[in-house]
Amino acid sequence: MSNPWSLAGMIDEKRLKDDEIRKLKEQVAQTDKRAQKPEAENHRRLYDSRGGDDDDAEALGRSLERSESLVRREYNSGAGRLGKPFAMGDLITENQLQAQIITLVE
Repeated sequence: MSNPWSLAGMIDEKRLKDDEIRKLKEQVAQTDKRAQKPEAENHRRLYDSRGGDDDDAEALGRSLERSESLVRREYNSGAGRLGKPFAMGDLITENQLQAQIITLVE
């Protein structure tokens, strides 16, 4: 393995991180595909059986609850594999998430 302080070492480190990010994106995409199909079927069944805005709100609530658990599972998986830097996140991402929250609240 090359010296981590050399240019080759930094390139190797970047490649490893890029591979890890690619794998995480693939896992998220697969999870999203699995989660979307049953949710769409459930939403259609609810809408067909009762119809109306209340059903849409209920479906949205269930979807958000499922999304939260998916995000938590992926976070825990990433934190376990990638360690403290992943768990801490980075300042840019944190600021972007805060901006999105502010936009949603407004």
